[in-house]
Amino acid sequence: MPVSACANCPDGDYGEYSVSGEKSYKLCLMLNAHDGDCFASVKNTSDGYKRVACTDPTTEVKVLKVVGGIASDSACDGGDADLVLTYTQPATTICATSEINNI
Repeated sequence: MPVSACANCPDGDYGEYSVSGEKSYKLCLMLNAHDGDCFASVKNTSDGYKRVACTDPTTEVKVLKVVGGIASDSACDGGDADLVLTYTQPATTICATSEINNI
């Protein structure tokens, strides 16, 4: 979602990518994930998330479910999620776990 270079991203766990210059702009990025996806480089904020096979030894997080239409931690209640990402535009909640060996 592009916004002006000085604007803030909507409420949520968006990553930000900014370009400065004559035509400055900022992109508000949400994780492109699906149920069952696994990611590495989650803890390294400079590299960005990397989708990997869930058997890859670099796997740090597994997505348990992606809930569209709601941006609330409560969408993950009752599950094994220990990481919740919420985005308000479009309303989306990602429930994930770092307990890879238990899934």
